[in-house]
Amino acid sequence: MDWTNSGLDELVTFVESHSQFAKSLSSVPEPFNPATDLPEAKLNRINEWEDKSPGVTAAASTSIQPNLRHPCDVLAERWDEVFEKYPFASHWFDYQIDSVSGSPICALCRLFARAPVVAEASEFGPKSFGVYTVNLLGERERLLADDYAPERYLMGLTASMGDHRRPLRHLKGLSRRNHRHGTQGLLVPAVKPGDEHKYRSPYMARLIDPKQVDFGLLQKWVTKCQIDHIDCQPPQRSLDQIGVTLTVVDCQTKVKVPLAQGERYLALSYRWGEPPKCDDPWAVSAAPRTVQDAMDLTLKLGFRYLWVDRHCIDQNDEVKKARDVAIMDHIYENATLTIVALAGSDDTYGLPGLGTEPVVPRNEPLQANLAGHTLLSLSPDILTSVEKSEWASRAWTFQEALLSKRCLLFTPDQVYFICRTTYWSEFLPNFPNIKPLGGGGVGTEHDPYSGSDPEVTLSNLFYFQKGGLEGASSELEGLGRDINIYMRRLMGDQNDGLNAFRGVLSRSFYWSYYGVPLVTRAGRELSKMRKPKADFEVLPALPRTISNSARLVIEKYVRDRRLDKMMAATASVTPKKRERKTIFGGTYYDDYAYDCLPGAGEPFHPSPTLAFLYGLGWAVDPGTTCHRRPPMPTWSWVSIYGGAIFFDRDPDGNKELRTDVHTIPSSNVKVWLPADKGSPPKWIELDMKFQSSLAKLILEHGPLIQIESRVGDIQKVTFQPSGDDGYRDSPKVSASITGLVDTKPYEIYLDCLEELPRHSSDGATWSNLGWKYVLISRASIYNPEPEYRDAWADWPPTNTFLVIRPFGQYWKRVGLLRTTDKLYQNGERDVIILA
Repeated sequence: MDWTNSGLDELVTFVESHSQFAKSLSSVPEPFNPATDLPEAKLNRINEWEDKSPGVTAAASTSIQPNLRHPCDVLAERWDEVFEKYPFASHWFDYQIDSVSGSPICALCRLFARAPVVAEASEFGPKSFGVYTVNLLGERERLLADDYAPERYLMGLTASMGDHRRPLRHLKGLSRRNHRHGTQGLLVPAVKPGDEHKYRSPYMARLIDPKQVDFGLLQKWVTKCQIDHIDCQPPQRSLDQIGVTLTVVDCQTKVKVPLAQGERYLALSYRWGEPPKCDDPWAVSAAPRTVQDAMDLTLKLGFRYLWVDRHCIDQNDEVKKARDVAIMDHIYENATLTIVALAGSDDTYGLPGLGTEPVVPRNEPLQANLAGHTLLSLSPDILTSVEKSEWASRAWTFQEALLSKRCLLFTPDQVYFICRTTYWSEFLPNFPNIKPLGGGGVGTEHDPYSGSDPEVTLSNLFYFQKGGLEGASSELEGLGRDINIYMRRLMGDQNDGLNAFRGVLSRSFYWSYYGVPLVTRAGRELSKMRKPKADFEVLPALPRTISNSARLVIEKYVRDRRLDKMMAATASVTPKKRERKTIFGGTYYDDYAYDCLPGAGEPFHPSPTLAFLYGLGWAVDPGTTCHRRPPMPTWSWVSIYGGAIFFDRDPDGNKELRTDVHTIPSSNVKVWLPADKGSPPKWIELDMKFQSSLAKLILEHGPLIQIESRVGDIQKVTFQPSGDDGYRDSPKVSASITGLVDTKPYEIYLDCLEELPRHSSDGATWSNLGWKYVLISRASIYNPEPEYRDAWADWPPTNTFLVIRPFGQYWKRVGLLRTTDKLYQNGERDVIILA
């Protein structure tokens, strides 16, 4: 490009014409500096008031003057002025951490000492913190809040490390959003129930009864969500429509009954404890404390029926149990409300604030009384409460919450209501409703894969990290994120490794088999509306006597001509919009140019076999440690737990050019699956079994798969522990290929270290372990635009190989190998069976 003035103008025009790029630049928040961004009248207000007091000499100081009164006394005296409405923040004073360490006498200082930003301060960090009044509604939220008059403000007190000239926290537009990310310990003026009329703002914190839940408030939340929230409406397919009769607990008669058609029910999500020692541990009469409290709550909320897995699933009938596990997603999605037991370590604890005698008490709220006024600490926030709970560490609870429409979270401190649209808490029961950010479009503002900073909802409850929302830019990245969260969770019975995730898989963008996604590009979704061999129908009928070389030339010519016609019909100046669905029923839109067209070497129609082979290419993150689940097939990610995996070469991932296409060329690899549960198995081609599947979970008849592909021998395997070469922070396993000389060993993404023979901590090398490598997939990039087509013509594909080892008469996967080298040329075509 010409970097003269005209060239620069061209660049500016290009950037401005791409609205998404321009929007991403303008949406980055600028750092907020109170010293420059706040008016002088809003800085050091304690000193300002004291300077005006009789007998006090004015001084331009940036911290509390030693001869002045305690700042908390001044705040109490000027209460109304402290919490006057203001767009975002007022700075009151800077304070030394040492002043609140130990056991301060002042009640407000004790709250500051327990605020996360102060309590977790590093010894090498700032030695002071600033105290601010902030508006809990950000600038955008104030514009979108329903019935939010100017006099109805919601202010709180917070601390930020560093003095006001160098704050370490971003305070501009501070809202409840920042608080729930765990970055702030907000202190909010509080009133007792019934005293709200004494104050100008109805949006104040509420002092709750530690021994009793307000059932009227819980009913109000549920009703409001049912009426107002579009994203929380009943699913399109009810249990009646899918032909399921559910067994539920009748909370009035305390017996198990079949759910009548059209009846509403609640569900319970909790952590199991040890079964009671009695004749029938699954009887309702033997229900543990948490289940009993949930039954009591069901009646108090005006409902009658409750679904509890331990009582409503026949634990003694494996066939019925498998059926109910397979529809777990429908069970939680169709429940009017899910009760979540966050408190306690198992089902003997109960639900705090309600239930059978004696009532499980809740923690006393952290508060400070100043001159007759009360400040209530909102810590711990909803994310902290979930993160620290035993419930959130269990594998089953991940999909139970993710697939529910709305939940009541019973924590040791308070009750939270959370749904697919928003959340409310007992401490802040009247928080304003925030209208959808997308102008009312269903699901757009709550898309879990959005890079924005949305409301905490059931759709993203588990995706918030310390740095904010862990976004996902594509369907495959989103599925990988869900898998990694799930893999870190604990499970009592490893045989449930797949069952506890089936609900998420059934709502996934991809078809799957034993958890392995059938990965295709967006716009090239798999379809059962064609014949498995339809790709050959586009080619002319050629004489059998024609040579192979001539056949290849003709086939390529026909293919190129058809691609040119498809491109001409697809290309446009403005990218086309493709509607896409989230797993929660919402809708969002994505741009595409040519990604829906077949790439070089790809079949015209998406291939289930190629999609499955691409999904087999998951790899363990070298920086994490995984362990095997022995009952699960080793070729699926469900066979490991504890670490993290990733899918390389995301076909919908980042592109250098908008018209680039990530392709999955055919490698002439064939896959067969068991046709039934017989032994030895009868095999059926994957494409044929895909066509006969009725749901996105391809019918599973056994953990074996048969692959025909290029197979080569691994001559030597070397293990190097972490730090062996001075800079690596994770172990390294490499393989030398039989028949190749003068080549560097290839690194293996090992599934777990226990796949290696016993070795010393200093490393080891093994020869003739019998390991092999199997070609499963190839990935490349091409661009159909005439000006770029030649540039990508010689782009080397990335070849993906499974690394396998002998396992009786079968083979087991031990890891993955990726390279642009054509290692398959060094192998022979063979058939292997993976277990």
